[in-house]
Amino acid sequence: MPKTLYSKLPIIVYCYLPTTQAYDRIIYAMINKRRRYKKENIGPPHDDLLDMLLDDVDEETQTEMTDKQLRDDITTMFMAGHDTTAQTLSWICYEIAKNKEISNNLHQEAKDVLQDASLKLEDLSKLDYTNKVIKEGIRRYPSISAIQRRPIDDDVFKGITFKKSNHLLINIYGMHHNPSYWETPELFDPERFTAEAEQKRPPFVYLPFGGGPRRCIGSNFAIMVMQVVVSSVLKNFEFEVPKGYQPVIVPNITIKPKDGIPLIMHKR
Repeated sequence: MPKTLYSKLPIIVYCYLPTTQAYDRIIYAMINKRRRYKKENIGPPHDDLLDMLLDDVDEETQTEMTDKQLRDDITTMFMAGHDTTAQTLSWICYEIAKNKEISNNLHQEAKDVLQDASLKLEDLSKLDYTNKVIKEGIRRYPSISAIQRRPIDDDVFKGITFKKSNHLLINIYGMHHNPSYWETPELFDPERFTAEAEQKRPPFVYLPFGGGPRRCIGSNFAIMVMQVVVSSVLKNFEFEVPKGYQPVIVPNITIKPKDGIPLIMHKR
């Protein structure tokens, strides 16, 4: 195919995550390889999460973690830090594809901040509009739809008694779509997150990472990853939603689109 013709063809991108079987093969292969490296003293220490888990010993039994325990702990970190961010980025890109003005604003900001260089750490604070889009993305499609909490003591709130043995489910998705706090909550509007609007908003009506002492420890890192991806991609590409496509939300621990989100990418 001639290069000139190929360069004009759109790129269709789907957001998919590996199957459980494929994921397990990858993780167990990493664990086995790292165990062998440590046993045979191959190479320098990796000084990462897997190394720390491999070095961990139960205080009572003095036994190391099994491969299954390692797999489960790694999966927890992977799902909390990767799956949630990937799903949120998928929804954000879908909303960008639907709104030409948002797409153009992101493109212009990325051009102004990045220019001809790669994104640097000090550039993140300059991505004001990009940050608004990301915040609105995790409001409209919170990566975790609900969280569970348990009172540390008996309590009464608005006439309702909560026992310390109760488990409470906090509906983050419902809170983010509550018209008492969000005007036209189904509308994707980054301007909800101007400094002035955020100051007027009551606390704890925006909980994409939870709140209080158990707020997600990786929240800042997740935002940073999304800033890098959105600004880098929108600098050079624009998205289009395939004709007739309507996403279907699959309610689960994370807010996932059924069968992924197909988007057409055009080089600017």
